[in-house]
Amino acid sequence: MPSPVPRSLRGFYRCLPIACCVWTALWVLSRTETRLAVIGDFGSDAIGGGHNEARAAALVEDLNSAYRLDGILALGDTNYPVGSATTMDVNVGKYYGKFIWPLTSSFSNGAPDKQNRFFPCPGNHDWGNRLHGGSLAAYLQYMPVAGRYFYDVVINDVHIFSLDSDPNQERLNGTTATSPQAQWLQAGLAASTAPWRLVFFHHPPFSSGVHGSNPNMQWPFEEWGAHAVLSGHDHHYERVMQGPRDFPYFVNGLGGGMLYGTSAEEVEGSVVRYTGTPGAQLVEANTSHIRFRLVAAVPGYPVADCWQMRRDLDGSTISEACPPDMPPPILDTRHHISSPGLLGSNSSAVMCLGMRSRCVGQQGTTCCAQLVCHSDGRCGPPTNTAAASHHMLRLQQRMHSHSHSHSHAQQQLTAPASDQQQQRRRHRLFLHTALRGLS
Repeated sequence: MPSPVPRSLRGFYRCLPIACCVWTALWVLSRTETRLAVIGDFGSDAIGGGHNEARAAALVEDLNSAYRLDGILALGDTNYPVGSATTMDVNVGKYYGKFIWPLTSSFSNGAPDKQNRFFPCPGNHDWGNRLHGGSLAAYLQYMPVAGRYFYDVVINDVHIFSLDSDPNQERLNGTTATSPQAQWLQAGLAASTAPWRLVFFHHPPFSSGVHGSNPNMQWPFEEWGAHAVLSGHDHHYERVMQGPRDFPYFVNGLGGGMLYGTSAEEVEGSVVRYTGTPGAQLVEANTSHIRFRLVAAVPGYPVADCWQMRRDLDGSTISEACPPDMPPPILDTRHHISSPGLLGSNSSAVMCLGMRSRCVGQQGTTCCAQLVCHSDGRCGPPTNTAAASHHMLRLQQRMHSHSHSHSHAQQQLTAPASDQQQQRRRHRLFLHTALRGLS
């Protein structure tokens, strides 16, 4: 006869099947979540922006360590300053080579499993930062896009559509709602059977940033079957809700390029605006819900914004804020670069523009790189100081080749206005000049 099970182990064996079932269920649930990281305007190492780019890349690496990301969406401007083949590898492969396949790089052998997880779209700097006559040759040769300007990929429960919104595309496949590119998107969205469909491209349809909105890209995405639109170009984060069902438009330019604030006027539907630190979005989806979290690349990885959509019992989609008790996305930050970088030692500046572009720090303290807190709670450039003159002179020298645009902005300053209006216009001029040179 077999030996009887000791009494001390009987409880263990009774619980073992239950524990196995629970573990299996948790494992299945963890793998049914599709997780994507979203970065924008990041390829700045070649122009001295490697510190910010490294901070955002470290965040993405920690996200990948925690979840094994299913993909990275890159929202354009992957290769500053002019999309050259000589700068592509140091701007992209140095930081994200392990996610790319196929890849020819001096920094990385590419994805170890030979499965591509990097999905870009082109930006104006990838096109050479020229409105007309630009070239996308280096991007098309290096990136895992098979020579395509726009394409789509199904990643588990998420169907992504990458578009080219640059003006140079106007002479090829168009950038309006009736263009061949738009017709391709409309047909693709209609044919998709994925629970969630995301569209991403560089120039935002709606933005409170210095570049502003792009009316030519205000296509009927929701009507065609998309669930969200993600863009970059303006170097801040913003969530804009449009329509009666709160269709979300995300602006995310925090991937590593020079960060700057937003304009004084909010675009209609703007709900959240954030800048001052690099960051990335974490998108999590399964058949019943999709969630978008903006994670700041600072110690502790705070979540600066969270929005989700879920399926109701009748099959309709409900768009809503995330539950307030949701746990943070990352607990292990072993790869994170803890240097405060542009924020200096003022940790209160993490949310220096935060919600509705308000300043967390006290008046006169530094926030958002070279910006300071003003008496009205606005985080903006210093005024009436030697520092402001120095910043303006440096930017004007850098932007000498863009004298026409600069002169137009200067003319706006000469119009009669109140002191408050003058201050806002100085703010816009400062950001406009910086944008033209570094965005």
